[in-house]
Amino acid sequence: SALHETLKTLPFLNEPAGLPAALAQLMRAEAPSGGAALRGAIGGLIAQIAGELGLAQGWLGEIGSTGNLAIAVGASKPAADLIIFAHMDRPSFKVRDAALGELYPVCANRFPEGGDHARMKAMRYEDGRLIVGARGQLVSQREGGHDTLTFTADRGELQWYDILTLDAEPKVADGVIRGTGLDNCLGVVAALGAAAALQRHEAALKALDRRLLVIFTDHEEGNPEVFFGHGAARTAYALPPPALGVIVSDAQGANRDSPPAMGAGASHGSVSAWGRGSFVPPQYLRLAIDRAG
Repeated sequence: SALHETLKTLPFLNEPAGLPAALAQLMRAEAPSGGAALRGAIGGLIAQIAGELGLAQGWLGEIGSTGNLAIAVGASKPAADLIIFAHMDRPSFKVRDAALGELYPVCANRFPEGGDHARMKAMRYEDGRLIVGARGQLVSQREGGHDTLTFTADRGELQWYDILTLDAEPKVADGVIRGTGLDNCLGVVAALGAAAALQRHEAALKALDRRLLVIFTDHEEGNPEVFFGHGAARTAYALPPPALGVIVSDAQGANRDSPPAMGAGASHGSVSAWGRGSFVPPQYLRLAIDRAG
């Protein structure tokens, strides 16, 4: 089809200076949960990349007070036919004691048992923009169900009101990229690529009266024992429901013996975080099963 041909020829997807460069840029950006759309954070970079892809005319900016950013492609009408969600925030940490450098996660603690360490940056909002106020080293200790996280600054000084994320320079070798932020910079570039490809066929979408919204959500990351996915949940109250449904573009680990699995198509689920996140009512779950079949 014409869309498949577009995917083969779209420079963003096929040139070394396209998707890999954009992915590395996004991985370097500041993306604290709850502040990803602020000036100086990753949202501005997403807007810049969208403009370079010819999507500036469809850029909607923030949707109400959701903290989310969006691109529209196709027909101009109140309700979208399809929404693609891609969260732009990353697992984040808050300060328990600034003098001692003690932190606590406002996300899933995925550090292994025993000791581990990683580079980290501390961000704050000053003079109308998000800035990095300190960089340094995080040390994690997990033993016997007791977790400690300690930050030591080697540049700047930690403040009690800072929010922190991991901070690793992306490395690309032999077509493989490594570094923190793949969740969910991978989802963001996939969504941008989809929007760029479909924008090439915008006349056909308008003729069919079809509207796509790509929404970059904030505050997706959270402590899964308590909350997460707030950005997408807020959108449900800010926009009419889409006619066809929603696709979530999110980086996930692939498992050999359980889903999600590489090459097996879309992943379907009825709950997130065993019910602590979202919960799909039976009629919509039946619809997903029927469509998947």
